[in-house]
Amino acid sequence: MISDERLFEVAVAYYIQKKTQVQIAKDLGVSHVQVGKYLKEALKRDIVSITVNLPVSKDEEGRMRSLFKEIFGLKHLVLVQGSENSDKSLERVVSKATSYLLDAYPDVPTRVGYGWGRTMQALSLNSSELARKTHWTYIPACILAKGTDNSYYDTIRLTRNLAEQWGGRVDEEMVEKLELARKTQSEELMADCRRSWQNLSFLICGLGCATNRYPKQREGLFSEQVFREVNMKSLVGDILHNFYDIDGNVFPGQGKDLMIPLEDMHKIPTVIAVASGFPKVESIIGGLRSGLVDTLVTDVQTARHVIEYLK
Repeated sequence: MISDERLFEVAVAYYIQKKTQVQIAKDLGVSHVQVGKYLKEALKRDIVSITVNLPVSKDEEGRMRSLFKEIFGLKHLVLVQGSENSDKSLERVVSKATSYLLDAYPDVPTRVGYGWGRTMQALSLNSSELARKTHWTYIPACILAKGTDNSYYDTIRLTRNLAEQWGGRVDEEMVEKLELARKTQSEELMADCRRSWQNLSFLICGLGCATNRYPKQREGLFSEQVFREVNMKSLVGDILHNFYDIDGNVFPGQGKDLMIPLEDMHKIPTVIAVASGFPKVESIIGGLRSGLVDTLVTDVQTARHVIEYLK
């Protein structure tokens, strides 16, 4: 009799790692027919459960868009059906954000600023069969003064991922200036970077949670003084290290990290935020109240939580 452990291993490989039954069969030294039997048995033993989610209805989508426009002044709300599984919800939101961006914006000369974080990494790795954007140029919207091994914050790598997945190119001249400005803190180079950011067509970013919610993820990104100062305030999230409270009051980025200045971010024609999940509800509310975000891509469950929070 096949063990639960082996069925779990097969289920993870198939449903999570997205391997084909043929690949799994090769790894295990069995036939692909046997792998199919393992997956059926995993369902019988409740090791795997499958849920079918209804698509977002046009009525609810329209109602949510009206509410978000009325409450926050949001120009565009892009919704997708979520999931009880947070990783699955993120996957769906990222897929929706990819299709929205590649459908809504034409393949013309376009300068795209790009942020950091887990969601931005997932988006940068999401391939698409839609038309590639051969005329798009990707620009890191920020770069950390302190190096980090966390790939979520490697904005240069993230923009290069985008070029590989969506087409177009990275502005390597801007990347060189950013890296040199980080090392030298040259005001002249920083001014050059700022001029480049001022010519962005649009910005894609995530909405971070407050540092006091997940302190270990961010404590290495700040000086101790700045980290203490940030945590003393009642802040609920950030956009590129511009932290804000639930009312949308912004505490501008501190330290030597290089990023689009707050006053310039307000001037970008379109800022598109991608965020989902219950932990991001306060981050979304504060971020939308800040007036920095024009378009939000999220799942319908998160949108409902936002509205419920405000009641």
